[in-house]
Amino acid sequence: MAEEFYGKNLSPEDFSNPPRKFSKDEQKEIITYLYYIQNNKIGSNSDDQNYQYLQNKYPDFQLQNQSYKQMFYYECMRYKDEIGQDTIDQL
Repeated sequence: MAEEFYGKNLSPEDFSNPPRKFSKDEQKEIITYLYYIQNNKIGSNSDDQNYQYLQNKYPDFQLQNQSYKQMFYYECMRYKDEIGQDTIDQL
């Protein structure tokens, strides 16, 4: 999972303080759009404007990969004090 998310293998020592992939503002933006995608009841996510926006702005973000999204959630939770409770509630 770490290789998919970070694009490289992490050593055991890295897991005590993993690198940050997305900035605070990027995390907030991605969470907001993921929230919109989740709450739009469109049959195919690829038909959703929010989905298309994320794909265009963050082409490496693997929207269909649950492991990748779990790593993203984990990273966001590590910085929850920075991104605010409203955003965490959307997460």
